[in-house]
Parts: sequence; structure tokens; C-alpha cells
Amino acid sequence: MATSGSIAEGAELKIKITPGKIKCRNCNKISTVSINEEAQLTGLQLFQCKHCESKDTQIIEGKKANVKNVKIQE
Repeated sequence: MATSGSIAEGAELKIKITPGKIKCRNCNKISTVSINEEAQLTGLQLFQCKHCESKDTQIIEGKKANVKNVKIQE
């Protein structure tokens, strides 16, 4: 849909999602980002510490997107 009518029409887009990391402000431990069932249902992204279950966390990895590879075929 994003490439319709452009020079990229028919291009294939592959997206690989890698987990982000958060640091807990309560216990100072690092966890991978986990989105709980409530967040999936409501659309809210609640990042909860896997160690102490606090939601007072800071995102330390996973705020950006990188283009890893582009292949052009004629």
C-alpha cells in the first residue's frame, strides 16, 4: 500500500522487531521491554520491571528504527 504508484511498487518490506530495554528507577535493574495484556487491549504501552514489577522505568534501548539492508533489483 505504501509503495503503490511509486517506483518502489511491488517492493517487499520485512520488519524485524527486537526488544527494547528499560531500567527500573526503583531497583536499578535492566529488563527487556514487555507489554502486558492490558497494554495490548488498550493500546497503552506500560513498561513494567520484570524484577520488582514497578512501572517507574526509563527506556534505555529501543527508541529508534534502523534500516539494515536495501536490495534493488531491476
